[in-house]
Amino acid sequence: MTNASIVYLLVEESNREFEARALIAVVAAARGHRAVICPQWRFWENVGSFVPGVVLFKGNNGVQLHNMRRAKAHGHAIASIEEESFGVMNEREIVRLYHRDIATACDLALAQSPFHATCVQNAIAGMSGRVAVVGNPRADLLRAPFDDGIRAAGRELRARHGSYVLLNSNYGNINPPQGDTLTMFNRYARAALVDPNDPDDVDDFFTWCHWEWGNSRELIATAVALRKSLPELHVIFRPHPAESSKRWAEILTKIDGLDVILDGGHLPWISGAEVLVHAGCTTGMEAAVMGVPAICLTPGENRWHGMNTASIANPTARTASKALDLIHSHIKSGGRRLHDRMAECDYAYFLEIDSNRTSADRIVDTLQGIMKPPVSSSALSLIDGQKHLTKWQETKYSIAFEEARSTIGRLARNLDIDRQINLHDLRGGTIVLAPT
Repeated sequence: MTNASIVYLLVEESNREFEARALIAVVAAARGHRAVICPQWRFWENVGSFVPGVVLFKGNNGVQLHNMRRAKAHGHAIASIEEESFGVMNEREIVRLYHRDIATACDLALAQSPFHATCVQNAIAGMSGRVAVVGNPRADLLRAPFDDGIRAAGRELRARHGSYVLLNSNYGNINPPQGDTLTMFNRYARAALVDPNDPDDVDDFFTWCHWEWGNSRELIATAVALRKSLPELHVIFRPHPAESSKRWAEILTKIDGLDVILDGGHLPWISGAEVLVHAGCTTGMEAAVMGVPAICLTPGENRWHGMNTASIANPTARTASKALDLIHSHIKSGGRRLHDRMAECDYAYFLEIDSNRTSADRIVDTLQGIMKPPVSSSALSLIDGQKHLTKWQETKYSIAFEEARSTIGRLARNLDIDRQINLHDLRGGTIVLAPT
């Protein structure tokens, strides 16, 4: 067996993260490294059984820091990407994602823009010189040649449902799938994302909740107005995975011509939409990168509107009426109006996209600087008697090996890689990509 250095790519939510990690894995394997895609809980529970390599963590909060330290104690080099930063343009909110002691365990932090890197280096003690700007692999997947599957699936959805406006919600604090708003506050406190003893942190949380209330009311009003004013357009409502979809179904069930749909990934739904209307979430950024017309709701006077990059990447609407006016003018222009408006939006300072290189390529370049010495594949194994993932974990990470194989094969073809890459299933959602 060929000796190779190892990169571990940890995933929490497969729907959102798996393909981006798979792209990094394919690039790494094509360079002669061994890449392991793994549910983060599986790695954490077996950290002592994995031969030392580079571990790419998905975040930098207190929970991630605890497990970084455990991995480092077992000889791993530690790198991090910040999954929650994709649509954030506020310095305080970027810094909030990083535990103040993250430098004690993280050797290298990957940033998606110079703004992101500056925020971390200026605010987190010990991180100066340990942050690399690499873009974001999620943006790679929204552009050619990787977006062909998304576009095809979007066309199928439009053929099945007709022309539709997509409404995306993102109100996990006031509408969590389990518990209530206090449950969410306590969860953030445990992850050290908020300090219950810091008045500014408490005020931030209440401001965030107030923002969710205002946005949710305007999103519902937009749904009602759309069906009255443009009955020829179907309305598709997709709650965020971190929300209670049951509550949305109860609220919206009586609106004829509107469907609350959870099935499938969110990107094809965005791709197939005439227009996306959202509440300042990352789907607005994804639409901007994909070139899909989108409107960001910004009702009332709330400083939280300034947290989300979508509020500068998309045209904004203060009210449902203004959103409807934008949709009407877009349709009357033959589908040009919102495209023209979005072409004027500049978000490059907050999300760096290199037209000549993928973010995945830049990430592997950077990780090579902290890789451990090559080892034989026989050194890679999982301990026996693994615990099963909890039901909650399974809802977050659910991808079969054959589906993963298909995704990885497609990405390799997109990259025009001629080197053969072997795949091995190590059980429990753990997949190894090995060069030949």
